[in-house]
Amino acid sequence: MEKESLRPGTLVRYYAFWGLLKKEVAPGSHILDLGGFDGFFDSKLKKAVKNLEITVVDLDKKGLEKAKQRGLKTLHVSALKLPFKDCSIDIIFCFDVLEHVKHDSQLIKEASRLLKNGGKLILSVPDEKGVTFPLLNRQKNKTIDFSWGHLRAGYSLPKLRRMFSKNNLRIIFKTKYFNFLTRFAYGQKFLSGSSFPGRGIFFRSVIKLEPLLKLGSREHLLIAEK
Repeated sequence: MEKESLRPGTLVRYYAFWGLLKKEVAPGSHILDLGGFDGFFDSKLKKAVKNLEITVVDLDKKGLEKAKQRGLKTLHVSALKLPFKDCSIDIIFCFDVLEHVKHDSQLIKEASRLLKNGGKLILSVPDEKGVTFPLLNRQKNKTIDFSWGHLRAGYSLPKLRRMFSKNNLRIIFKTKYFNFLTRFAYGQKFLSGSSFPGRGIFFRSVIKLEPLLKLGSREHLLIAEK
């Protein structure tokens, strides 16, 4: 697996999501990755699953350039109004994007418009209390919320259900990730400002437990079907 240039959040999501994505993505699927940045997940999926058509949608041109280098289609547009026909997409990814979008309900509406009947939205968002880092949150700028460009701390599961239901989507799978131990290791490696030998190895070792350890998890991972 690539180690350089990966954002730390991408690395956490890789270990938390990868097994689920391989299971849910069928050969020949047409996929949109909203806010997909550099297309890391998508490039992995194209190698693991046959005949995928994937488009990475983002407003970050540097990220999209990396996605192009990985051989992916890219689209530099807002996810609120996409140039695709109704009912034309099999799967939409939206990983830790919704909390950054002012008109979040419009994004869900647009995703529903694009999905085929039986199509799936695979989405991750922080829970309603946001994400905090053990031992660090009394320090300035040591949260993942508003100091990191979030417009809201996160979402409760009932609020997500209501938002999806209004747009003809129903949740068929739910779990959580970013557990207490992962958040501790993340904070120590990337946010604490301190250094200790082996902290990178410690971080990578801890996040491999993400699919198994849910204690203190602070992010939703959902699949909603149209």
